Amino acid sequence: MPHVDTLAKPLIDAHEQDRRAHANEAKAVLGDAQALGEDFLGIGPRAKPLSSSVATFIRFIPGLGMAAPVLSGLMAVAVVVGGVLGAAATSAPAQGLPQHMVTYMTGPSQTQCPANWNEAAYAQGRLILGTTDGSKVQAVAGIPASNAQPPQHVHAFTVTGTIAAGSNSSLPTSGVGVNIPRGAGGDVNSSGTTQATPIPLPFIQFLVCEQTATPSLDSAPYGTVAFFNASTCPNNWGALGQADGRFLLPAFAGVKPGYATSTAWDPANPPTHTHGLQASFGTQSAEYEAFPGNWVEFASQGTYGVTGTTASAGPVLPFVSLLVCEKAAMGNSEGVPLGTSIFFGAQNCPDGWGVTIGANGRFVMGIGGNGTQGATFGSGPIGPGQTSVQHDHGFSGMVSPPASAYPGGPTRVGYGRQPYVTTAGNGYGGTSSAATTQLPYLVMQSCTYTAGQQQPLGQR
Repeated sequence: MPHVDTLAKPLIDAHEQDRRAHANEAKAVLGDAQALGEDFLGIGPRAKPLSSSVATFIRFIPGLGMAAPVLSGLMAVAVVVGGVLGAAATSAPAQGLPQHMVTYMTGPSQTQCPANWNEAAYAQGRLILGTTDGSKVQAVAGIPASNAQPPQHVHAFTVTGTIAAGSNSSLPTSGVGVNIPRGAGGDVNSSGTTQATPIPLPFIQFLVCEQTATPSLDSAPYGTVAFFNASTCPNNWGALGQADGRFLLPAFAGVKPGYATSTAWDPANPPTHTHGLQASFGTQSAEYEAFPGNWVEFASQGTYGVTGTTASAGPVLPFVSLLVCEKAAMGNSEGVPLGTSIFFGAQNCPDGWGVTIGANGRFVMGIGGNGTQGATFGSGPIGPGQTSVQHDHGFSGMVSPPASAYPGGPTRVGYGRQPYVTTAGNGYGGTSSAATTQLPYLVMQSCTYTAGQQQPLGQR
């Protein structure tokens, strides 16, 4: 009878082979599990920007000025997971802000635009006026402001007046010279230019840059409101009708984002204005010797008035018009340069963004590279209900009265043409009447990209 060991050996060898095969399979499964675990560990970094984008979409609806949920939790998770799976399947594309977007750069002491951005020279010393008409993009009006100085302008003017007639009572009634005329009254006029007056409004100035590159993926957050040097809005963006013909004014205390004044300016035909002028001047009496011993008084000493209206000028706020658009799709802010400042219709800024320091209640003006970044000037921040601004101008000049002729008569030495009247003192001067300008603005929250830094960039 065969030995038990001899009979058992083939069974033992077969079992060992099966065990080794299962062990190899187990190692393979373990390796797959480890790789899968590494993939899941990588999901976190890839999901973070997307989840932030979803959170932005959930939290902000432009115009409401408050947080508002618009996705259920399951839908939000589905969006995030779908984005993560897509990111895992392909490499992350280049991201950033759309081409031709024009933004303010608020980094302290920043004098140059980021890579792939050019300084918007057309916005130097000007505000940006929104338009939804692509044919009115790059309309320019007004005189650019100097560095850290409120806008100013002047008016040409002409004033007129009348001087009363003089007396010739000393003339003889007969003899040589009886035809010498009495000094006749005459009209006077004077022209000049008013003094320049700063517009009493609050301002802050920043470097203005335009995106020149074309990112393959637009990362601007949902609800972003921005200007574009283009005739049409980018994909997933729409023209913001409420901002048409208005400046975007950073939100201020007492007024929620979304408030708009009733006034809108046409970029192609901005408002102009004039001022009334009224002043007085004095005269001294003037005489000349008609013939020996006889003096003719051409005018008596007195005070006379001049009035007039300035030539029209405007607008009081210099601007360049750009297309204004609002984003209707999500974005994760990747590729956005630090210090980029754009607008949102919500009370709070998206994740990674902070309120632009110092801008609240101030009109934002562009500067050149040599300007003082973040400088505030003009009056204090605008307040609730302030929808107009008034200003006037100083003016002055000298009156040049007409000359009176001696038409005929004796031709002795000293006879002839003499000044009709001379002016006393320094001529005329005063302050014009005030002109009122209705302000066109839409209140929005100005937010600066900080990438989650505790303190937003900018100057206090």
